[in-house]
Amino acid sequence: MRASQRHSGPGGGPTAGTVGLVGRHNELRLLHQAVRMRRPVLLLGPPGVSKTTMLRALAGPHAPGQDPVHWVTGDEQLSAHVLVGTFDPALVLREGYREEHFTPGPLVAAMRDGGILYIEELNRAPSGALNALITALSERYVDVAHLGRVHAGPGFMVVGSANPLDDVGTGRLSRGLLDRFLVLEVGYQPRAEEIEITRREAPTAGERLAAFAVDLTRRTREHPDFRYGGSIRAAIDLAALLAGQADALREESSPVLLRCLVCAAFTGRVRLPPTRDRMRPGLGLAEHRGHERPGQPHPLRHRRDRHALRNCRLAHQVTSLPGPPGPDGHRERQRAQDGCTLDSAPDVKSRTSP
Repeated sequence: MRASQRHSGPGGGPTAGTVGLVGRHNELRLLHQAVRMRRPVLLLGPPGVSKTTMLRALAGPHAPGQDPVHWVTGDEQLSAHVLVGTFDPALVLREGYREEHFTPGPLVAAMRDGGILYIEELNRAPSGALNALITALSERYVDVAHLGRVHAGPGFMVVGSANPLDDVGTGRLSRGLLDRFLVLEVGYQPRAEEIEITRREAPTAGERLAAFAVDLTRRTREHPDFRYGGSIRAAIDLAALLAGQADALREESSPVLLRCLVCAAFTGRVRLPPTRDRMRPGLGLAEHRGHERPGQPHPLRHRRDRHALRNCRLAHQVTSLPGPPGPDGHRERQRAQDGCTLDSAPDVKSRTSP
């Protein structure tokens, strides 16, 4: 199915319920408009904002083995030869350069099929590999040595994605390459849509657990102690973990199990500023700051202790976030003023009943 023939609603917009996508109507309209304009699109946003799901919705349903999307991961192993394709050396030595000896790469395959070339983590790809895209993006053809010129079929387009928050293993996109893209900034979705996504992906959690997991995840994005918060994947995993351990959480009197579940769902998905004080489990912020006295070593100075308590610190930061306004709003605010200790964990646990 060519990109120009993919399903769209009135006025070129997406149809409802496209490939399980929740919301994102305006973004899909822009993607369909980019198909009609034959312009490449760069999806710019943090992890877990449905960039890949939007691309599947743009591609539409397809038969098994006929995926119109040609997937490429941007990493140090990506090269121009991998993108364009290569000749089989053994056959070339025996019979010379022939078209049937050429193995097309994802770029040439997408151009011939009139499909979508999707480059995930575009800003991780080497500049030499990305230079092979420039002619294909602007002129819609690519010259292959010993093969000739390959023209793009109708519906061919390039979609790239990049995470602006990632600063490990990434590079700066050249101005000449970036100038050829339409840039679509994709942010986190509204609360109601995130709850619906969590309910779909973690059906055993139910409405209350899904809402609790989403609310806790959204607070990590807003809390000043976090450099960046968790994505919807953290909410999905937390909701599923809480649903699976609901009986144990009701019987457990200490927050140890809850702390383990939070660590499992959020570790690696949130980050604290590098200058943030490491907090001792069970101490409030004020107690922690006053614990170190002149002439006495800090209890967490030892490197082994810091690594051992990394997860405890993460669980403390996440489970200590103030609760939402409501009947217990005064008690939650008072706990926040007292240093947000883990004494609030039993109340958090009480909300985990399905």
